[in-house]
Amino acid sequence: MAFPTFGSLIEGVQTRLSEVVGTAANLYSEELLGAYVQDAFDLVFDKVWVPEYVVYLERTLDGSTGQVTADIADTTQSEYIAFFKDIRAVFPDNSDKILSLLPTRINPFELVGSYPRYVSPRAGNRLIKIWPVASTGNIHIIGRQRPLAFDTDDSVKMDRLLLTLGACWLAMESDSTSPGAAEMFQRLYTSRFETEMANYQNLPIELAPHSTSYPVQWEEYR
Repeated sequence: MAFPTFGSLIEGVQTRLSEVVGTAANLYSEELLGAYVQDAFDLVFDKVWVPEYVVYLERTLDGSTGQVTADIADTTQSEYIAFFKDIRAVFPDNSDKILSLLPTRINPFELVGSYPRYVSPRAGNRLIKIWPVASTGNIHIIGRQRPLAFDTDDSVKMDRLLLTLGACWLAMESDSTSPGAAEMFQRLYTSRFETEMANYQNLPIELAPHSTSYPVQWEEYR
């Protein structure tokens, strides 16, 4: 089944709201309803790893500064990871061992050698820094590609009903004249979220993965 477009989600929210508050639903502009749909998407995206948005990137280290030689967070690329928090794992080449986050109780400039040991965030589109800084070779990055904004015809790769109910809940929460409607949509949204979580957790996965530190199913993000 095809995923909904952003525009069709806005239309669905308008329809749902009109069933509850009647013609008052017409007071919500398309732009405002779009903002509620985007917020509903972001709430789910921040809480769970949706497999359709997981990306696998390979980058080469420059061998002198700990940086990669190509951008990671350039959102004009077909695949990107916009924020450090959206990185799930970084692996050295030919290894299943995930690099640890650089500890704050060591002097990183005393680290020597050419094999990657730690990763830390850095500003800019290169996004990460590898320690020791003289590390060489390739690294492999597992993360999620966060859509920062949707156009009307863009496909939104989440459950239609979940996002519709979430957007309706947010709309009613902002309208103090309909507290009962807000509670109803929140209840329906919560129920649908739990159903979706159960559906994804029941997907068949590899019985003995080399590492369970990266997402093999749609799981709650901690």
